[in-house]
Amino acid sequence: ELSLEKDYPNALPGKAAKTREQSAEVGQKIDQSKENFALLYFYSPTCHFCAEQDEILSFFLEKYRGWQVRKVDISRSTQLAEEFKVRAVPFIMLIHKDSKDFMPVSIGVVSLADMEERLYRGIRTLGNEITPEEFSMFEFQRGGRFDPTAPLKIKDGAP
Repeated sequence: ELSLEKDYPNALPGKAAKTREQSAEVGQKIDQSKENFALLYFYSPTCHFCAEQDEILSFFLEKYRGWQVRKVDISRSTQLAEEFKVRAVPFIMLIHKDSKDFMPVSIGVVSLADMEERLYRGIRTLGNEITPEEFSMFEFQRGGRFDPTAPLKIKDGAP
């Protein structure tokens, strides 16, 4: 009853299955959200780190066709950079199209896998699908041992 193996497997096949489930959930959420969200990508043409992030963004756009990414050169759009308090580049911002809500995704170079996971969490948060307590939880974990909102099971009148 106290084992976490259902939610956090120790065996290699279980870990692989968990990773596949997480990846599928993340990919599906990002793909389904392209109509409601967009990315602002702040960069500088003289930034070597930005050149690397450009390549990673290209992989993202190949994988998730239809996502809008607006590239913003901070040397030309200083007012927009100030509005979002951009202090370093590369800087990626997730924007909810139907509201004025936004959330930073990354400051500095971020891998595609990290970017996907951060977008997944940001989309769910800005879309009011989860509470801040559920930020680190995947949907398939709902009701399990890692769900902070799951009620404690009471057995024989004691928690």
